[in-house]
Amino acid sequence: MASDWLTLLVSRALARVADARSLTEQAERREIEDPQRDGIYDDLEQALRAEIVAWETAQNILGGWEVVQALIDDPDSCAVTDSAACQSRPI
Repeated sequence: MASDWLTLLVSRALARVADARSLTEQAERREIEDPQRDGIYDDLEQALRAEIVAWETAQNILGGWEVVQALIDDPDSCAVTDSAACQSRPI
């Protein structure tokens, strides 16, 4: 079940990365087509922010999974997390 959950989250994160990259490419095309257009840098800024957030989300999901996996592999070890999280297990 955990693997299915991770697969779903990673798939969603990768879809967001692809969408954000598409926005970046669209903004870059608009820049080439009409470099004098108003708000051209706003499009590029929004696309870049979307891409950064998407990548950060994907990294956070993978980082969270590493913690979960470590606790699954060794539920008696709390070395991978803080003491408050250790008190709230079992897994």
